[in-house]
Amino acid sequence: MIVQVTLVTALLVVVVCAAGCGSPEKSRRQAVAAYIERANTVQQRAAPAVRQAGAVYAEQARGGLAPARQLRELRHAEAALEGIREELDALSPPPEARRLHDGLLRVLDLDVALTRQTVRLASYAQGAPRILEPLGPAGRRLDRRLKRQGAPEEQAAAIGAYESTLDRMLRGLGRLEVPSVLRPTHEDQVRRLERTRSLARQLRRAAAAADAGRLARLLLRFGKAGGTSVLEERKLAKRGLASYAAQLRRLESAQQRLVREQIRLNREITA
Repeated sequence: MIVQVTLVTALLVVVVCAAGCGSPEKSRRQAVAAYIERANTVQQRAAPAVRQAGAVYAEQARGGLAPARQLRELRHAEAALEGIREELDALSPPPEARRLHDGLLRVLDLDVALTRQTVRLASYAQGAPRILEPLGPAGRRLDRRLKRQGAPEEQAAAIGAYESTLDRMLRGLGRLEVPSVLRPTHEDQVRRLERTRSLARQLRRAAAAADAGRLARLLLRFGKAGGTSVLEERKLAKRGLASYAAQLRRLESAQQRLVREQIRLNREITA
């Protein structure tokens, strides 16, 4: 299920109107109204970044990938949201608006976290399949060369080439920034590749030593080990979307609490 990303902007218009209808003298109402006006000005700048993160999330939920340009823009949006959050935190709300202020900060914190998570998911969904793309072709090349039953040194060289491919993949995966919701899946992938590399190393040594019996036993194990296909790897990001959707639900809950606090404050300052 895709949880719709909603925006926090324009939530405080009713309070502003109610507060602005008081006497011209400096009062509780004017103080609250002045704070809300400043808060609205700050938080409305967050809307484009939140919309962008929501669009990328929805695309990922459908199994798509964010293009590189969109990912760059999303990283800028993440930085912008962090700056906006600092600006909002720097505001000094009157006592009556303190709970409202805290609620706004909570919602913006969740917006920042979700945008950050979207960046990590989109980046990983692009990077991991690209790194693992050579796995299938390398495995097929190795299979063809081993079936030729060439000289031991030729077999060892073929296995060594495959082992080098696995080394490059593991280094590439190690450089990725892994989103928290995908860390268990990522670590499982790394462990599978490491086991396959260990078997490849043993195969190479058995082939170099012309140890036909050991080579045959290792080939059976090697065939069962297999590897993750590109198609399976592209599903990794989707496996984390349940946790991601839970974060969106927390944002929705925080927004609902914010609306309730808005209503309470509106009643209090107009009583």
